[in-house]
Amino acid sequence: MSRRFAFTAVILVLYGVLLAHRYRPHPRSGAEQDHQPALYGGLIVPIRADRYYAEVVVEEGGILKLYTLGRDESRVIDVEEQTLTASVQATSNASAFPMPLRPAPQPGDAPGKTSLFVGQLPAGCLGQAIQVTVPALWIDGERFCFGFALTGREQGPGMPDE
Repeated sequence: MSRRFAFTAVILVLYGVLLAHRYRPHPRSGAEQDHQPALYGGLIVPIRADRYYAEVVVEEGGILKLYTLGRDESRVIDVEEQTLTASVQATSNASAFPMPLRPAPQPGDAPGKTSLFVGQLPAGCLGQAIQVTVPALWIDGERFCFGFALTGREQGPGMPDE
């Protein structure tokens, strides 16, 4: 009976190790860690570091654009059309504000898909350092949560610095 218990324990430990390895983000090695230059002049943000990225661009007036990118960051990918609800918090304010990011399909996106989401930063966050969290982005049937930080300098020309 003790052999059966030991065998079962070993199997359960190995299964746990396999699950932990599968669901842990894997750091990229060497040259893979170097990001490609941003296609649109924005900030490259990992959605899932080994599979998906986004490029965040903030234009004058606080228009935030989020482009979905593939594994090599130079490939724009289209994802399911969906409205994202990001949470935006200025580092100087304890309150978070919801910000819808609406799909804005680009030429070449498949029907029902988009590679661009567009939203308006809340007025109370313009020109300030902010933290943005996107709790749900669906890509190929999988749900991803990610976030990023922006300084006032990254919020486009004409925006006040921090």
